[in-house]
Amino acid sequence: MPFRTRTLIFVGAVACALPLVALGFAHLRLLYCEPLTRVIVADGRLHPVGRVWRTLGAAPSAEEMTTDPADATRVTFRSEGDGAVVALYRAPLNGGDVVLRLRAGKESWLLPVRALADWNDRVGDGLPDGLRLHDPEDRLHFRRWFTALADQAAAVPDRELPAEVTDCSALLRYSYRLALTKHDDRWYKQFAPGTMPALPSVAQWNYPDTPLGAGLFRVTPVHGRPQPSDFAEFADAKTLYSRNSFRVGRDVRLARPGDLLFFHQLEGEQQYHSMIVTGESGAWVVYHTGPSGLGAARSRGEMRRARIADLLQHPDPRWHPTANNPNFLGVFRWNLLRED
Repeated sequence: MPFRTRTLIFVGAVACALPLVALGFAHLRLLYCEPLTRVIVADGRLHPVGRVWRTLGAAPSAEEMTTDPADATRVTFRSEGDGAVVALYRAPLNGGDVVLRLRAGKESWLLPVRALADWNDRVGDGLPDGLRLHDPEDRLHFRRWFTALADQAAAVPDRELPAEVTDCSALLRYSYRLALTKHDDRWYKQFAPGTMPALPSVAQWNYPDTPLGAGLFRVTPVHGRPQPSDFAEFADAKTLYSRNSFRVGRDVRLARPGDLLFFHQLEGEQQYHSMIVTGESGAWVVYHTGPSGLGAARSRGEMRRARIADLLQHPDPRWHPTANNPNFLGVFRWNLLRED
């Protein structure tokens, strides 16, 4: 075969192969989205539900991935070491079905996900796992809101104190509930401008959007799987101490902002008393004294804020937060702050 003919055949073969090679490379550069799971537990955790990748080269960065605005607070993206991006979906506590739309530039994919209701209590303290704050940031946000609300209650004149705050346990319930509320513009309007800080809300769940609704506090002894009937809006100081928190220790130096001090005094109307640890380094306590006295001499009580160092020097040793004081039950922490 003449050289010219062979050359023409070779050139023609290359010309025919080039589009195929180009098509092959283009195929390798395509973006794919594979579901990682279609069923998750409704436990408030972040679950990997999808993976975006391409055979050749890296997928878009996590910052370039988006989802529908309605799901934006529940979906986050994480870049992987192999160049892929994983979509993480925070399970709703109430369960249910959702179809997530993931986007990267002009491309999009649909991911159906089903969340199954979960009432497990792996810790055994009576709180459903889904209500426990799993992320360190959420636990920090709760602590900051809980202490900010207690400090704000102590700072306002008595006439401006919320009507529900009538004793030490009421202050705990009030601060706990509002710390778990979604803090949007509507929420801020109930306070005087500038009196509440601009802080992120807890992301995992917000009151009352849970299977328990308004029932925030455990009121029954632990007896297996938690049930809605185990929880209520009201709980006294003894119940908050014994069924909704756990003891960290009896050394007050273990206390962190947002922790609780509990006392058991045998005299008076209220035998169980509580204080909220506040301040940047946990050096202060905030509490309500509760009502006292009889008849015309009866007092509604008042809010107080004191340094722990001063409390250690209280004239009545029954109020000393020390291990050698039998009236001091110890430093306690809310069950929802128990780390996984």
